[in-house]
Amino acid sequence: MASVRSEPRSFNRLAARDTTTVLVATLTQAKLAESIKRHRRWKPWLAESWTASPDARGVTLKLRRDVVFSDGHPFTADDVVFTFDAAYDEQTHGGVGDSLRVAGRS
Repeated sequence: MASVRSEPRSFNRLAARDTTTVLVATLTQAKLAESIKRHRRWKPWLAESWTASPDARGVTLKLRRDVVFSDGHPFTADDVVFTFDAAYDEQTHGGVGDSLRVAGRS
């Protein structure tokens, strides 16, 4: 259970960085993997597994097949591509895209 004192500016974590938006997104939206900081590892979530390319510049994800959205539509690779495209979109000014850049590059 969570309690907040203000309305979220958005339900899209890519569109707003306020604390309430981040909290609501964290409680209602799954991620590809979860960071287990105390063990310094990643736990699969929507991504069942992943493999880094030999040059460490790319990652191949294997998505869970049993995931559906609240309306019953299946979760697919197209949804992941859409989200990454949105995260890197300069117009969203979101912090997620910034945190995914390495040396200023997507």
